[in-house]
Amino acid sequence: MVIKNKEKIQKILQQLPDNYLDEVIEYLRFLEFKNKNKITDKSSMLLSEKSLAKDWLTPEEDEAWKDL
Repeated sequence: MVIKNKEKIQKILQQLPDNYLDEVIEYLRFLEFKNKNKITDKSSMLLSEKSLAKDWLTPEEDEAWKDL
């Protein structure tokens, strides 16, 4: 089962454009850290904040949320 999942991941990685690979690496490192440290859901939100901030901190996002 694990081999098949790794093969699936390899196929997906081969098809991804290079500009996504840094994000994949960052996420894999996060999962590795989470596994080693048994992170809670709340603390995982804080750890992912940096990588998600580039999507959140945009004028479009500010506009979408301004009335809430």
